[in-house]
Parts: sequence; structure tokens; C-alpha cells
Amino acid sequence: MINFKEVRAEYGKLICRKCLSKLYDVELLPKDCIYEYHYECPSCKTDQRIVSGLTTSGKLKTLFK
Repeated sequence: MINFKEVRAEYGKLICRKCLSKLYDVELLPKDCIYEYHYECPSCKTDQRIVSGLTTSGKLKTLFK
């Protein structure tokens, strides 16, 4: 399962859903994420919605990948 402490240590609090999916090799849908705000993702350098957490379905996807 994704540990957001590790993600935050590497990227701060800023990472988008697409980069998070690539990083952990999981197909996260928009409904699987809880978004905080729009900002530039430091990984892909585009203006994206920043993920602040995962819903139950998102956590299950990461658990059983």
C-alpha cells in the first residue's frame, strides 16, 4: 500500500495522480484520489490537481496491485 510519508519525503506534499500511478505501478482513477488543490507537479512539471490522500477504493488498489 502507498505510504504517503515516503511520497511526501521525496516530493513534499506535491504529486499528481498520473505521477503517483506511474511511481507505484497502479492504475488510479480520479475517483480513487482525494485532491487538495491545483499546483505544478514537481515530477511531470505540469499544472495538475495535487493528491492529498486516497479513498478506500484507491487504498485497496494499491494494497492488491
